[in-house]
Amino acid sequence: MLLLNTLLDTARRGVEVVEVCGIKGRGVVARQGFAAGDVVVQSEPLAATGHNKQFLPWTLAPEEAQWGSATLTARRRFEEEAPRVGAAISDGSLRRFPALAAQIAVRLACEPGDTSAFGVVLAALCAPRLEVVPEAWLADHATLREALGDAPDWCTPRWYAGILGRLHLNAMRSTDGTVSALYALPSLFNHDRDPTLLAHFADASVSFYAARSISPEEELTISYLPDDDGGGGSMDQAARNHFLYEHYGFVEVSSFS
Repeated sequence: MLLLNTLLDTARRGVEVVEVCGIKGRGVVARQGFAAGDVVVQSEPLAATGHNKQFLPWTLAPEEAQWGSATLTARRRFEEEAPRVGAAISDGSLRRFPALAAQIAVRLACEPGDTSAFGVVLAALCAPRLEVVPEAWLADHATLREALGDAPDWCTPRWYAGILGRLHLNAMRSTDGTVSALYALPSLFNHDRDPTLLAHFADASVSFYAARSISPEEELTISYLPDDDGGGGSMDQAARNHFLYEHYGFVEVSSFS
């Protein structure tokens, strides 16, 4: 957890990634107070549709001196390869998750070292447990390997399923639906019917504002439901539970009443 908090620079932000009691697993808590309307977290994407930029460091801090100019070479290679691979895997349907997975694969393939902040943060995101890789995902994986050309050994069907699983659970879509993106710290926010944070998207960037005053040690939460401002949105409880169970595997109450 210490490494993850260091990479995400949580101390400077006044927040911390922690293990949350109960079945939630990881979550994020405030380490300082925030007034209603304060910007609590701003985040750039790990990967985003329509974008070939990456914002996390290319190497862990101790490796920066070791790799030096290799990071710049890697970044340039990524900026060349990502559009090519993205175009090669496109089937005209503009499916967002295969496009995001391709971006992630190219990024990892361009890394100058074996361990990176990018890879560490990806591995920390919640992923579903899959006994069998869906046939559609296997086909997408084969297309990606062909597009990569000399695909790395780690680019296996199981790795691809892990990435798509993380995207299904963690990717966010902008309010107007034009951008889908995977973020680092925001992916660790848990759901709440009365969230402490509200999101505002600006292109592929996202800011989270305090929905009300937030006390130190209070958990930072968002709503996983679309078009939900924290007041319940337009869905009744049965519809809310159905959406949450189908997409995330949990419900807000004990029954679909």
